[in-house]
Amino acid sequence: IYLKNQTDNFKNGLSFDYTTGLPYIPGSGIKGVIRDFFPTEYTKNVGDKDYSEEDKVKTEEQNKVKVELINQILESDYTFEDIGRIKDSIFEGRDFGKEEYLPIFKRDKFIEGKILIQDKKQILDKDYITPHKKILENPVPIQILKIVPGTEIEILLQLNETKISIPEKDDIVITKEQKINLFTKILFLTGLGAKTNVGYGHFDEEASIKVTRKREEDARKILEKEKLEVLEKEKENMSDFTRFIYEFENEWDDETKKEKFNEIKKFEGEEKKEIAKLYLEYLKKESKPSKKTKSKIKDLNDILNS
Repeated sequence: IYLKNQTDNFKNGLSFDYTTGLPYIPGSGIKGVIRDFFPTEYTKNVGDKDYSEEDKVKTEEQNKVKVELINQILESDYTFEDIGRIKDSIFEGRDFGKEEYLPIFKRDKFIEGKILIQDKKQILDKDYITPHKKILENPVPIQILKIVPGTEIEILLQLNETKISIPEKDDIVITKEQKINLFTKILFLTGLGAKTNVGYGHFDEEASIKVTRKREEDARKILEKEKLEVLEKEKENMSDFTRFIYEFENEWDDETKKEKFNEIKKFEGEEKKEIAKLYLEYLKKESKPSKKTKSKIKDLNDILNS
């Protein structure tokens, strides 16, 4: 954001969603950061730039470290060539089994990093960076716009299982869960966005894990509540006999089963015998039945033989 003849200008390095007006991280940026973490083949020249022998040694050392880190995260033992195939399959859509490219709907999609709005919490603030271009001249601070630390950002991905067939070798299979773990670890190590080398755009791993676990727990509670509501509606439509059997088998503890014993009298005929059989199997599990239990067993046998 730069206004001519103004003193309080911002040097802006953020992307803003044109519908919400909120900053976001483009999917292409997320994809690029993760792809750059994978090893790359050394080439002597790229465009107009020539690389020296020293550059080659440096690239090989970096590749070795990257291969070790990826294997460590995936708990695997892939070679440089294997990881190169994985990279081409994920980011280029290569299908090595058919020597062609995967259709779009089968490729992994890197959608965006979306800010999660929290009530009354500030998202943006100003900050300053001070580049020292010349040793003997006073530096001029540059005002920038930043995302406030502690802001929650949700990384949206659509992932598929990757399967790579190699002649005379076992197939390489990378599951969606493995990809999520790998990409998450990479983003924690590298950060996202501009100026990561001076501390911006890095994620708090410990806080992220806590937030993720809380969201999963909240989602689990909501799902359980919905299931209970559905179950209660289903139980309302059950007959007394069906509800008794269901609650006996799925909900009642030992104390409740004992309290409900006399309710057998409410039932007649085959339903009464079915419940008696259920109670008989339950009471016979006691290793040392009391006199009261023995009396109940006798009553149940009388029901079954009547």
